[in-house]
Amino acid sequence: MSILLLLACLSPLPVEHLTDSDGDGFYAEPGPDQDCNDGDPAIFPGAEEICDYVDNNCDGNADEQGLSAWYPDVDRDGYGVESGGQDDCDPGDGWSPVPGDCQDSDPAINPAADEVCDEMDNDCDGTIDQDALDPLTWFEDVDHDGYGAPETES
Repeated sequence: MSILLLLACLSPLPVEHLTDSDGDGFYAEPGPDQDCNDGDPAIFPGAEEICDYVDNNCDGNADEQGLSAWYPDVDRDGYGVESGGQDDCDPGDGWSPVPGDCQDSDPAINPAADEVCDEMDNDCDGTIDQDALDPLTWFEDVDHDGYGAPETES
């Protein structure tokens, strides 16, 4: 009789005694497929991990597949500064997923900007005014009428 009683104590709980409060098919009781949040049916072992600062798949890690790089974007031109970047889901305003801004205090200066002749690197390529200096022919306007004399070409 004592052997049967001992076996009864070692056997797992019948399924009807396990609880699944959120109805996701996983139980809150300890075991290999334990539901780590029995109050949320979207969180269970094997669930898709989404970037929401929560361990959706009960593996002990939150957002391990959803983090991406974000860069500070003070001037909000859509380009951030590489220094100060961080991995996050979505840090919100003032951050950009695109790096490369070389002057984050001026939204007119970024990698997509046109280079203009102003002694600045407007397009953040490391070169100042390279495409903005069109070869121009200048003529002296002696009579100040807005037209130069061809013989004074420089």
